[in-house]
Amino acid sequence: MLITYSSKTEFNNNLHFLHGNSMTPDSYKNFLNQFKDNFNVKCSVLRPLTENNKFIKFKNWDIFLNDYLESIKNEDDIIGIGHSIGGNILIKAAILYPEKFKKIFLLDPTFFTPTTIYLWKLISFFNLQSKFLPYIDRAANKKMIYNDLDLMYKSYRKYKVFSNFTDEDLRVFIKSLVIKKDKHYQLVFDKNWDSQIYRTGLVNDMFIWRNLKKIDVDSYILQAENSDTFLNKTKNKVKKINSSIEILTVKNSDHLFPINNYLETAKILKKYIV
Repeated sequence: MLITYSSKTEFNNNLHFLHGNSMTPDSYKNFLNQFKDNFNVKCSVLRPLTENNKFIKFKNWDIFLNDYLESIKNEDDIIGIGHSIGGNILIKAAILYPEKFKKIFLLDPTFFTPTTIYLWKLISFFNLQSKFLPYIDRAANKKMIYNDLDLMYKSYRKYKVFSNFTDEDLRVFIKSLVIKKDKHYQLVFDKNWDSQIYRTGLVNDMFIWRNLKKIDVDSYILQAENSDTFLNKTKNKVKKINSSIEILTVKNSDHLFPINNYLETAKILKKYIV
């Protein structure tokens, strides 16, 4: 599904954004607002946020890649931006259909070395993912309904992942994750999808490595200085295989820098985006 995020004016440049796991396009509202006056900003959404969101067990992320490709089938000259799993899906789409894209920007993509991928496949074969990645069970057991946004804020504030958020930004972020139902607030991204996304990552990512050298789209990777999804050893291997992919570091940042450091992120992108 593709939703329009820009102003009503039509521009020559089409910017397409794909969000990360458990988040929504509105989670990136401050970031996307930096572009909407000069670009046709559109957002593809992961299946858990669409009408076709009934949970099904899946073995890899191809389900989301296919959804993304369907959402852009009538789009051309795309400047693609993807965060986390969104970056992983975006580079696969650009490998498959380079004619669709002008440039792609991967924001701290979920992308690991071949050694890590093969190790994860072995872990998956023995169904031991939860023992090595605590996010899986944490997502599966997360609270879905809150009676009060202040209570939700207090709950989220204690997690390290949100330590770089200002109080105001965290409250805005929390509002982007929920819808109001009767007298309570419910997370819109179902925990079953959330957990399964963590469980099934990496397994098909050798496709990226096999095709990285011949990718035919101007490609940029923005790495968080303190990233836990795009590590330095991955960066070094990418550079060795394809030196034309430009890798930029967002200083003093973590994985959520498009949200908690959106001004700096937009500033960097604007240097390269046109």
